[in-house]
Amino acid sequence: MTPERIVALAAEGESETLEFEETTGQLREAAQAVCAMLNHRGGQVLFGVRPDGVVAGQEVGKETLDDIAREFQRIEPAAYPGIVRIGLESGRSVVVVTTAPGPSRPYSVRGRSYRRGPPPDLGGQSTGARKAPEGACDERGKTGSRPVLLEAEDGGGPSPPGRGGPGPA
Repeated sequence: MTPERIVALAAEGESETLEFEETTGQLREAAQAVCAMLNHRGGQVLFGVRPDGVVAGQEVGKETLDDIAREFQRIEPAAYPGIVRIGLESGRSVVVVTTAPGPSRPYSVRGRSYRRGPPPDLGGQSTGARKAPEGACDERGKTGSRPVLLEAEDGGGPSPPGRGGPGPA
């Protein structure tokens, strides 16, 4: 991965397989995104890229990388996303976290499972734009490309994909 590739990804914007976090201060949100990507098609989280796609970077040392790895150790079953620091001309860095779809689904973080993907059915729209049912969102109230908390149909705890959670299995 090169700084030029990061700029190109940032220009594409967030999607089902790409999420931006401005700083590693959003580790919890990033762990939810990685968990959701493990439960879906895989993807990348870029630390140091603002939600509007500006590649700002951040100061990244060994302790920062250790903090990221420690947060991802909360994912169960164990998953090992790739973590790479990419230096920018400014002297700052972007941290790229990459994961493939997980082979041991469902994955959870902090006791909750998440799934990446478009929100469930809006009914008949051919564009693929769909609306989540009430309550099917992450802690930030986001739906769409952000992780969606999997809840059982009866309102119980997390459920594996295809068993009561939002979105296709």
